[in-house]
Amino acid sequence: MSVVGEEFIIGTSDFDEIIEKNALFVDKTLLIKEFIEGSAEVVNILRPHRFGKSTNLSMLRSFLSIGSDPNRFQRYLIFKEEKFMDQHCGKYPVVFLDLKDIKGDNWDEMLCKISLYVGKLVNTFSTVLNSKRSHSDQLDFDAFTSLTADKGLLTTSLSFLIKQLCKIYQRRVIVLIDEYDSPLNNAFQKGFYDNASSFFTTFFSSALKGNSALEKACLVGVVGIGSGPDLTGLNNVVFYNIAREKYSTFFGFTTEEIRFFISDEKTLDEVLNWYSGYWIGSKQLLNPWSFLLWLKKKEFKSHWVEMANIENLFTFLHGHKQLFIEILHIVFSGDPLDVSGLRSVVDYSKNAWGRKDGILHFLVHAGYLTYRKGVNQRGEVFIPNNELHLLWKVDIFPFIKKEMNSEFILPLQKAFTAKTFCATALQNLMRNLVEYPSFQNTTSEINYQKFFYCLFLGVLQDKESVQVESNKENGYDIKLDFLNLKRIFIFEFKKSENEASLEREAKKALEQIIEKEHYHSFTNRECILI
Repeated sequence: MSVVGEEFIIGTSDFDEIIEKNALFVDKTLLIKEFIEGSAEVVNILRPHRFGKSTNLSMLRSFLSIGSDPNRFQRYLIFKEEKFMDQHCGKYPVVFLDLKDIKGDNWDEMLCKISLYVGKLVNTFSTVLNSKRSHSDQLDFDAFTSLTADKGLLTTSLSFLIKQLCKIYQRRVIVLIDEYDSPLNNAFQKGFYDNASSFFTTFFSSALKGNSALEKACLVGVVGIGSGPDLTGLNNVVFYNIAREKYSTFFGFTTEEIRFFISDEKTLDEVLNWYSGYWIGSKQLLNPWSFLLWLKKKEFKSHWVEMANIENLFTFLHGHKQLFIEILHIVFSGDPLDVSGLRSVVDYSKNAWGRKDGILHFLVHAGYLTYRKGVNQRGEVFIPNNELHLLWKVDIFPFIKKEMNSEFILPLQKAFTAKTFCATALQNLMRNLVEYPSFQNTTSEINYQKFFYCLFLGVLQDKESVQVESNKENGYDIKLDFLNLKRIFIFEFKKSENEASLEREAKKALEQIIEKEHYHSFTNRECILI
């Protein structure tokens, strides 16, 4: 572990600027060696938002690009790797793409931005490319830089650039692509995913698949995208999602790394509670963006929300009401959800996106939840820390309540607040609700209790009019107190193994409430025992 530099800078991902300003930098330079010496030709590294992806990609470009001065890296760990430095520092033609701004409200607008970006990218190499170019290559070059290239030609632009640079430098090319998934995420949200997917399938595959001019490629993003196991047309890509061990400590901060900044153990524990908890492989890591903002402001609050683009999240969540009940359980119980492994690819195809597990995997990759590997290809999903817990409760949950209102919340409120209480109506509602969660363990009564407690707490709790409590010691599993109505519901849960013993278990539950006599303290209130 090493921390380099003196000046404290937040907001830059430009590694050259970090070097020039001697900025504080948690040294991740050994990522360069790991990437170059790895066996995979094309690597796709998936990490949550604000996890240092852009900085690391900029670091790779700064180190590998032809003409880079090795002495600039004297302060960093990579400089100690003398043989590697001699062989690789400043030795490669590098093509760097940042696709975060390739967005549009429709396909024509996005295609226009692609054309502008390609023209600018190709033009940055104009001096080099002008030295050796055939007539046909000249025509393509002119089309790219004059923005007259049609869609078909644009799909081959990256491949064209790689081959031209390899021909000139007589060395195979390194390709680095930042936020490669951003255009397709945008296209999905705006309703033209098929157009964008078709374009980028050819764009990526023509450049990165079977290209003898390519040395290596690294693509970083939040989610793997495709309608199958491959990255939009590539079958030579190796995914490194958050469940994989390789590259695990190169993105995000470890506890040992932040000890450099914090000497007090109590403060360290609080920082970890707020900003750590992300499982990457077998390591728990901190969100670097949130930690650095805390370090600057010394305020324990949700810094990540400022960059999380909550409105886009709402687009992804819209309509997935079954998942909302699962999320209620995670937010209000703190318990994890058991899931069957973690996929790298999020499938945006019409037949697949509606499935709840697809949304859950997206939330994990984006950093709203985290995933911890278990045994037998299973794992568990949960909220990683205080920062995200606050984000869910304050910023996301109001949207969820609005989405659930007509189907879940209003019927529940009506059942509990009807002038004349109808037990059958509530019974039917609760029976329907308990059938929703597919991840819930319903083998014991405590799980039913937790489920309804979290549901009531999430959709009914209102400090001024409705209070939800759970207190087994006082003789009840759940208490709902409708203050304005002066009506109280006391729930005791029992699980029956068969229908024959159902009535017996129900009577036992009622006897438990009566035995404690807790309900006698609710004077001048209507008290309903369930």
